Amino acid sequence: MTQQATSPHDHRNDRRPTVAVVGGGAAGLTAAWRLAEAGFAVTVFEQRRVLGGRANSFFDPFAGIVVDTCRHLVMGCCERFLQLCAEWGVRKHLHRQTRLHFVDNRGEVFSFRPWTWLPPPVHLVPGLGQLRFLSFSERLCLAKSLRSLVRDRRQKLANKLDVPITAYLARRNVSETIVRRFFEPVLVSALNELPEYVPAQTAAFVFDEMFFRRRRGHELYVFDVPSSEFFDRRVAEALESRGVHLRRRVRVRQIAIGNKAGSRFRVQIEGPDRVSETTSFDAVVAAVPPWHAVKLFEAHEELASLRRTCESLTAGGIATVHLWYDRPLTRLPNAALLDGLGQWAFFSTGAEEEPRRLGYAQVVISAADRLLGDFEGDPCEAIRLQLQAHFPRSKAKPLHARLTWERRAVLPPDSETERARPAAETPVPGLVLAGDWTGTSWPGTLESAVRSGEAAASQLIRQRPNQTHE
Repeated sequence: MTQQATSPHDHRNDRRPTVAVVGGGAAGLTAAWRLAEAGFAVTVFEQRRVLGGRANSFFDPFAGIVVDTCRHLVMGCCERFLQLCAEWGVRKHLHRQTRLHFVDNRGEVFSFRPWTWLPPPVHLVPGLGQLRFLSFSERLCLAKSLRSLVRDRRQKLANKLDVPITAYLARRNVSETIVRRFFEPVLVSALNELPEYVPAQTAAFVFDEMFFRRRRGHELYVFDVPSSEFFDRRVAEALESRGVHLRRRVRVRQIAIGNKAGSRFRVQIEGPDRVSETTSFDAVVAAVPPWHAVKLFEAHEELASLRRTCESLTAGGIATVHLWYDRPLTRLPNAALLDGLGQWAFFSTGAEEEPRRLGYAQVVISAADRLLGDFEGDPCEAIRLQLQAHFPRSKAKPLHARLTWERRAVLPPDSETERARPAAETPVPGLVLAGDWTGTSWPGTLESAVRSGEAAASQLIRQRPNQTHE
């Protein structure tokens, strides 16, 4: 049985408008930062032990180290996230990789590196020329199809783009080999969906932002510390220095809309000791997934339409196979694995502080619901064999493997879901949404999360309450 307690975070003597941010993922932390910057008194409630949301990590007893559950990529086109990291003072923990490496099942490596000193999109020509896993005529066809795809998007030719990307490419005589060896690894990783289910409009967005608009949009940025440490320690320090109050292991059970001045929103929370408390705030940022937002809003009739929208949204899973070897498998930092179950692999020497210097490979299986739904066999063994085929000259011996699976990771990129994604503003003034699932126009990425957090903060700043708690 829970007990009622007075909140230890009392704003009665604080003349600033108060905001509760529900959810300590990238979206919630972004909103908290922007609101604190604008002069709000901000409290973040996170039900897990650490901040970061889906960007989380786990300790593997065999290797004796903490590794990410799934590799969360940041690309050069993710300008808002990179800018925010600079403001937080954590940009130094993002390691830049300037080349994308494609590896086929015979062990051949093909490195994609545009000439960034050339203006876009001309800078892509040398990079596409390096993709010799396609014939010369196929590379020429690829370049033409990408140019047509981006041109149709910029000219807003919806009638041409309102079809699956596979149908769009078939109309331009793009071969199945080009689709399988280039479009599939890029789109499946970016959108967590197989190409036949991806609208051409969405695919055009990916290639325009990643390759065409920016000289360095294709570059990868990888955390050099576990993502849980990145957010829960490094980013948290920046937020606390701005005066943001971070409350971990606290579950928000319900948000009630008050009618009296000084009690606009009453947030009911439950801490790790199961003590219940209720605190008043001027505004609330709901930075949680839609299936959690439904529970927060279930008592409010004015949010019935939003509740139905949240209930209609579903998310697909991403699986990751983690493998440890007796030595590094390859010197490559990343690899798009052609013709296999896993799409992208990331490599490091792992526990470098240990005498064994284990080699570590993390292989991501996006669109896992479709690829592993009826899969017969052990995914870890399938990935081990795939790496063995792609790196046949390596003498590394596998020691340990495990599978992690984020069951509800990213919304599907179909047109119906895109239309359903809600804006930050809700029918209730002072209550806003944030999360990579909201209507940012970006796929469900860290960039989308940051953009949603900034949109939520901007909305509250425009609605800034005239009165604070008495």
